[in-house]
Amino acid sequence: MSAEKSIIKIENVTKQFGAFKAINNVSLDIQKGSFTTLLGPSGCGKTTLMRLIAGFHEPDSGSIYIEGNKVNGTPVYKRNTPLVFQEYALFPHMTVFENIAYGLKLKRMPPNEIKEKVETMLDMFGLQGMEHRYPKQMSGGQQQRVAFARALIIGQNILLMDEPLSNLDAKMRVEVRNDIREMQQRAGITAIFVTHDQDEALSLSDRIAVFNKGTIYQVGTPWEVYFKPNNKFVADFVGVANFLDGEVVGVEAQDFIVKCADMVIRVDKTGYSAKQGDKVTLVIRPECISVLPGEGSHGTSDNVWSGVITRSSFLGRMIRYWAEAGSMQWIIDDSSPSVRGYLEGQVDLVLDKKKIHMLIGEQS
Repeated sequence: MSAEKSIIKIENVTKQFGAFKAINNVSLDIQKGSFTTLLGPSGCGKTTLMRLIAGFHEPDSGSIYIEGNKVNGTPVYKRNTPLVFQEYALFPHMTVFENIAYGLKLKRMPPNEIKEKVETMLDMFGLQGMEHRYPKQMSGGQQQRVAFARALIIGQNILLMDEPLSNLDAKMRVEVRNDIREMQQRAGITAIFVTHDQDEALSLSDRIAVFNKGTIYQVGTPWEVYFKPNNKFVADFVGVANFLDGEVVGVEAQDFIVKCADMVIRVDKTGYSAKQGDKVTLVIRPECISVLPGEGSHGTSDNVWSGVITRSSFLGRMIRYWAEAGSMQWIIDDSSPSVRGYLEGQVDLVLDKKKIHMLIGEQS
């Protein structure tokens, strides 16, 4: 992607703190109007990169461009990249109106214009009627909305968010993240969001950059990083997966034949360039496995194994099963619990060869 198509361009950036290399030669392009999530475990470098973009840190090497202009050495207040932290950082002695209007007052905007802009923000974030409240009189979700409104009211077209939902309960997190996405799309701003929560990343993002150990392991759409991960780390971090190490023992017109311990599995060839003898790791998501009642009652066709359920967990929208079949324990998600109810004992597991992802040359 060229710089002209990117509102933010990160080019070969490295940042160290003492002997610790927090960011190691990272490059990333962020398109205008997109929602990009930096996803990874604690200490992987995602927050450091966010702070480099905002100007709180300077890179040791490499360049950062915002709207085509190199910003290395540019102070925070000149970058027009407001950052919303996980701590709301609202002024406790100010009302909602005063908190949101704070930046406009610093710019000495006329009072009637301030009032008009604040009212627009109150409407956008569902805060009508709360303008005279103080932060302590509001819920965590309401305070977070005030923080977003304050960041956006000055008119910037870029918004940085560093784990802004981490202080909210589970239900409120879902509600506020839906609000964030709706606001971002309606306003057309470019959003960069830091989180270690896979569900947040998958539900919010146009693109996800998966971080580990100071580097980016994969950049792609939520669908790509979930169903077509580049490596085992991405597959394991973004969601749950069954992993089988094996070897390609046959290549047919449509399929690879892969031997994994005592199991022989057919994998659709589409999109892969493996050859006989290659070591591979198969990645199979729990929802890509069908679990059916009855020992051997569904025949002995390819990718069907008899097994036994060892435990289960009811999660509302699905039932998660752990089952022993072949030489391993499988994790299977049944998304229709209201139709079939619980399964117990002997079952058959059916793998769809088109839903198996293959990592070539990667073993545990």
